[in-house]
Amino acid sequence: MAGRRAVVLAGTGPVGARAAGLLARLGAEVTISSRDAGRGAGAARIAKRFGGRVEHATIRDSAQAPDLLRRAELVYDLAAGL
Repeated sequence: MAGRRAVVLAGTGPVGARAAGLLARLGAEVTISSRDAGRGAGAARIAKRFGGRVEHATIRDSAQAPDLLRRAELVYDLAAGL
């Protein structure tokens, strides 16, 4: 996974955070998403706990998803209805 770009949609909840953390621990460059910009601090907590690189992206509707997903090599989707 080292150097791969992974996106965890709706990744700020417990399942997404764990998935993002494990991917980061394996060396992936991880972006978690949420609909709420205020949840972006979750990325720093995940990176601190698991190590690696974790960023946050705010996606309020499906029209914003293609820009984030275009660079992804792995997508883990926990977003209901996105």
